[in-house]
This record gives sequence, structure tokens and C-alpha cells, in this order.
Amino acid sequence: MTDAGQVVTQLRVPGKTNEMPCFAALLAPFDLTGVTVSADALHAQRGHARFLVEDEQAPYALTVKKNQCATRRSDTSPPKA
Repeated sequence: MTDAGQVVTQLRVPGKTNEMPCFAALLAPFDLTGVTVSADALHAQRGHARFLVEDEQAPYALTVKKNQCATRRSDTSPPKA
């Protein structure tokens, strides 16, 4: 979806799975160089971030929820006991 709310593409998610394995397949056909990609918390995964940065040269903004403690914690903060 563009910043103007226009849907650019869609991909049918196969049965007995979810959208996780479709992330790269949906975005790969596009030149995303320099385009900021945003996604919900389901996609706050290392593999998706690597795909965006290394393969597509695209910055990203991913939602991180409270239940993703290791992701939210900065390198300088001590782990919670």
C-alpha cells in the first residue's frame, strides 16, 4: 500500500499457513531501494529485516509489541530477572 492508501499488490496466502512465508515473495518483484517498508509485529523477524536491508536495500519500520522482550530490549539495558 502506498502512503496515499493505494493497494499496489496482493498475494493469496496458501491454506494451512499464514502470511509469514509470503513476505519476501510479495515484495521481491518491486525495486524497494530507499523505500521505507512498514509492517506489523508479525513481521518483526530477523529474516524479514535482513531481506529488506540486504536484498532490497530498503529501510524498514516494524511494530514491536511488549511480548517481544528480546527485540525491545536495547543492548545496554540489563535483562529482566
